[in-house]
Formats: sequence, structure tokens, C-alpha cells
Amino acid sequence: MIEYLKKYFHKPELINTSLMMSGKNEDVLNFLNAHILKASISRIIGLIRLFNNKSVKDDERKLIIIKLEAEAKDLELSVKEIKLFISTSMKFDMNHNIQ
Repeated sequence: MIEYLKKYFHKPELINTSLMMSGKNEDVLNFLNAHILKASISRIIGLIRLFNNKSVKDDERKLIIIKLEAEAKDLELSVKEIKLFISTSMKFDMNHNIQ
């Protein structure tokens, strides 16, 4: 499972080996939620707060918009990867339980 995650997730350096070795899909999903999804959301919230700050200049706002777009794309990719992980692990569980 850990090799799958490191191969297919776009940020393999975030994969915690000891957690992934547990082999429990629930632990993996909790990890992905806590470290990948929440991190992206926190960065987006931080950028929105910066954007709304009255002391930020217009040229800085343009940079913030670019970063927001990049973070949104990163979040979208993470969601797709998690969806793929869920569907793959469900297929594995179904096949494993049948045998």
C-alpha cells in the first residue's frame, strides 16, 4: 500500500511510512485527510486572509490570486488521488475477501 501511495500521489514525501505500514485503509484515509486535504485548505484560507488585508497592494493581490489558483489545482489533484485510492482499495478488499 505504501508503494502505491508513493507512486501515485503527487506529494510522496508526505507519506508517513510507519502509519502506512498499519495496512488499515481507515488509518490511511485519516492521514490523507489530516495532512493533505487540511493542509491545502489551510493554505487557501491563509491566502484569502492575505488578499482581504487592506494593506496588501494590488500587485501583491495578483500574486496571491496566482497562488490561490495553484493551491486550488493542488487540492483538486489531491481529491482525485484520494478518490483513486478509495476505489482501488475497495476493489482490493473485495477481491481479497472473495478468495
